[in-house]
Amino acid sequence: MRRVKLVIRFLWWIMTLSMFWRRSFGPSGWIFKGKPLMNVFRLRQSTSSSPSRKFSIQQYGDPLQNRGHKFKPFPFEYHTELRIEIEDITNLGIGIGRVCLPDGNRWVVMVPAVLPGEIVLVRVYRNHASYSEADLISVIQPSSDRVEPFCKFFQSCGGCQYQHMNISAQRKWKKNQVVSLLQRIGQVGNASISTSNMHNEVPVNDVVGSDHLFYYRSKMTPHFGTPNPQKPLKIGFQRKNSNVIIDVDHCPIASKPINDKYLESREKLLASVDSKL
Repeated sequence: MRRVKLVIRFLWWIMTLSMFWRRSFGPSGWIFKGKPLMNVFRLRQSTSSSPSRKFSIQQYGDPLQNRGHKFKPFPFEYHTELRIEIEDITNLGIGIGRVCLPDGNRWVVMVPAVLPGEIVLVRVYRNHASYSEADLISVIQPSSDRVEPFCKFFQSCGGCQYQHMNISAQRKWKKNQVVSLLQRIGQVGNASISTSNMHNEVPVNDVVGSDHLFYYRSKMTPHFGTPNPQKPLKIGFQRKNSNVIIDVDHCPIASKPINDKYLESREKLLASVDSKL
């Protein structure tokens, strides 16, 4: 029994040291916040007139220091600006554009808050194995389907994807997405499938819409952060592609009874937190 305890304790120490090594060391030495320490800080000799040697710590002056230590610079460097035409959108409302690379391949660039047919200026912030992600800088040539979003939080809140598109175009693109999914994933209507009841075009009915464009949703899931006496408590919804909470006091797609109850609960929670801080 004593030998078993000694073996278990020895294995525990090995695992602890292994975890410490992976977290604290790397091929470039000590790791600080996920980056090699010498890449984050460097010592610079002070210009002081004092005869003694003084050093100060300054942030490393890499022009791409904000790109993140895991950024892959292929095929675009960090914050490369591109002028592209949006060819399609995903079911999440993300625009798809393509850029011709020097080798002739057409590289996919994903951009939020854009519409098919628009020519836009974007800034790349992440490269994946087969596509890049970019932020929208400006719309050079807008689509005729573009409208002003009804909600003031649309640009930041992650709850809606299509408010910048008129309702008839929304329904058309939602139908197109169903057709595309059936063809690409379900392989329905694919000419390569030799089945008698499959055709080159997928028969999908038009979207059945409602006259209630807003204040129709019967459920919503608000979020709130950790109370902090130094900062006001945010109650609302998560930012697009992020866990950051956007402070939202009213949601125009939720029904009016839901909004009334949300506002009431929100005020009670804020009052309760303020009384305890």
